Amino acid sequence: MGNSGLKQHLETAKKTGVLKISEGKLSEFPSDFKQLEPLLRTLDLSNNKFTSLPNDIGSYKLLKHLNVSQNKLVSLPEMLGNLSKLESLSACSNKLTCVPQSLSQLVHLKQVYLSHNLITEFPTVFCGLKHLDVLDLSRNKITHVPNRVSELNVTELNLNQNQISSISDMISRCPRLKTLRLEENCLQLSAIHSSILADSKVSILALDGNLFDKKNLADTEGFDKYMDRFIDLSLPIISNAKMKLKIMMKQLMNKFQQNTQIPEDQENDEDDIPKQLRALHAQVKRRVMPIIHSETHKTSRKATPRDMSEERALKL
Repeated sequence: MGNSGLKQHLETAKKTGVLKISEGKLSEFPSDFKQLEPLLRTLDLSNNKFTSLPNDIGSYKLLKHLNVSQNKLVSLPEMLGNLSKLESLSACSNKLTCVPQSLSQLVHLKQVYLSHNLITEFPTVFCGLKHLDVLDLSRNKITHVPNRVSELNVTELNLNQNQISSISDMISRCPRLKTLRLEENCLQLSAIHSSILADSKVSILALDGNLFDKKNLADTEGFDKYMDRFIDLSLPIISNAKMKLKIMMKQLMNKFQQNTQIPEDQENDEDDIPKQLRALHAQVKRRVMPIIHSETHKTSRKATPRDMSEERALKL
């Protein structure tokens, strides 16, 4: 990036508190960044060529959102733990093998995206963070989920596309966990503890692409209780989708009646509805049914780091 372009970014950042230099081919922090330490609230350095971050990163005391996804980072500095106001951290698509212990000090963290790295052990550093809502560890090399997972306060945990073969039954004690994504791992059916189904708060459990037929999950103890939670979550969404369908049909009917003249001697009953109107009816159904499916099931094939999580992270 040329000096003039960088200068313009810096001037904008001074006014807004937001610095976004993605796709800038940067490999190190420009010295001019120093003047932004007392000002920055959002720093987006995604899609550059950083292999490391300087310890000075810990001096941005007001920083709430940090995005360093799609770089070449092999580690994150311990000084990140000094960012006491940080709410979101995105470091997808790097070469990280672990995360610093100092992240346990970031008590305001709400969202962490670490998809598509080389992390081999479940990072218990995030356990105990009371405000953490989403933890995305998909597309790593994790093999086991340990007992300390019970201290995780997230509502959504994404572990898709790892190498997980065992999960501690303590995961059923996560106080707020509603969505658990475990697709495309190395799980046998026996690894899905009945306590996850019967005793947890998980209402969306994504398991496609493991070493068992998902249909057999229905024979597992506790499955009925899991389905009760899933249905409780789904019913309001289905009702809302049905309402949308009715509104769309009414709008189409009104439009059709306005544009169609029916002969006086022709009764206006259901048998006389033209084929075009029936086609419109089918078209509306095709639009609304995917809403019901995606909103109730939300499988990780529709919400994985391949198509959503990284995109979400880059927009932080």
